[in-house]
Amino acid sequence: MTLMTTQGAALKRPLYRALLAMLLAGAGDSIAAELWAKVGESEKFRAYAMPASMRREGAIVKIWDMFDYRMAQVGDGGKKYLSMKRHTEYDCKQGKMRVFELSYHSDNLTKGEVVHAAKVNFKWSEVATGSADLLLLEFACGIKDQDKGGESMKKIPPMLPGK
Repeated sequence: MTLMTTQGAALKRPLYRALLAMLLAGAGDSIAAELWAKVGESEKFRAYAMPASMRREGAIVKIWDMFDYRMAQVGDGGKKYLSMKRHTEYDCKQGKMRVFELSYHSDNLTKGEVVHAAKVNFKWSEVATGSADLLLLEFACGIKDQDKGGESMKKIPPMLPGK
C-alpha cells in the first residue's frame, strides 16, 4: 500500500515528466508527424507547418514552418543541413511574408545538431506564385483548394523554398 502525500506527489511529478520526455523522444518521427502538417512537397523537399503554433492578429498570422530536404543542403561556411525551421509571419490580405527566426539542422525533421540559428529581421516580401511559401501562406491563412478553383496544393514545382 502506498501513502500519497503532497510532498510525495510533488516528488513524483518530475519523474513523470522525465518518463514522458523519454517516451516522446523514443517515438521520434511519429510524434514529429503529429506536430507538423505536411503542406506540400517537391522532388527536393517537403514543406510542413505546425498548426498548434499559429497565432492570428487580424490579417497577420505567425506560424512555425519547416523544410525537410531529401538531399543535404550546404549553408554558409560549408555546413550541411537536412532541415530548416522558420518562425514566419504572413499577411493574408497583402499576400506577403517575413521571417523573424530560423534554424538549420543536420538531420531531417529538425533533429540532430543545430548547424545555424538566428533571430532575423527580414523585410516584408511578396510571396511568389507557385512557391512553397505560397502553400504555407494559404495554409496559415486558411485558403482551401476550393477557394482557388480546385488547383492542387500538394505538388510544388522543382524550386527552392520561397523562390
